[in-house]
Amino acid sequence: MIGEEDDVLLSRIDELREQLGPGKRLPSERALSERWNVSRVTLRDRIRAFESIGLLERRGTAGVYTREVQPEDLASILSIGFRATILANPHVFRSVRIALEMKAAVLALSLQAPVPLAYAEQATRVMETSTDPEELLQADRDFHHAILEASGDPGLKFVAKTFEKLTERSMTMVGGGDARAQIRDRYVRAHRQMLEAIRSGEAAQVLDAVSRHYSEVHPDLA
Repeated sequence: MIGEEDDVLLSRIDELREQLGPGKRLPSERALSERWNVSRVTLRDRIRAFESIGLLERRGTAGVYTREVQPEDLASILSIGFRATILANPHVFRSVRIALEMKAAVLALSLQAPVPLAYAEQATRVMETSTDPEELLQADRDFHHAILEASGDPGLKFVAKTFEKLTERSMTMVGGGDARAQIRDRYVRAHRQMLEAIRSGEAAQVLDAVSRHYSEVHPDLA
């Protein structure tokens, strides 16, 4: 259990990390232990807690440095915890995934970013011409990644990247490439309609296209 004194020390380390910014060296353990009147053993233990979640990194004898947390860092940290929650079930995770998808699609409609939408088009064309299960699955990944990029929202992309493993799990457990090949016509139509709605539709049409995508391609997730 973390006591009140530990909370204070953790808060001090976190505040110092934020003040310094990413890539900066922390003062020595001796200096910090004297500043905060704590033992170096206790201080080192709390610093290790920050290292374990990627907020600090120890560079050998050079000392401890701050670092900026990346989505993959959070994904690794959260993946263990998620396994013990209801989100580990892809059917439960569906509402989170659909909400992210809808928000990304509406933002993509407003932004009309040409490059990511071109990637979405390319992925859609692969779906329209391929019958290979693995190629279809990869095209699905590429399509949804492109829509997220087309949203232009850094926060949304960060959250989506953090949840990437859960999203992948929800895609494969309720139907992998083989399942996509079996419903190829519906599969292709749903993605094409979603892309066309983003390109030329209204927000209501985009939301309807995303909803139909899940009801036709992933009925278990709709």
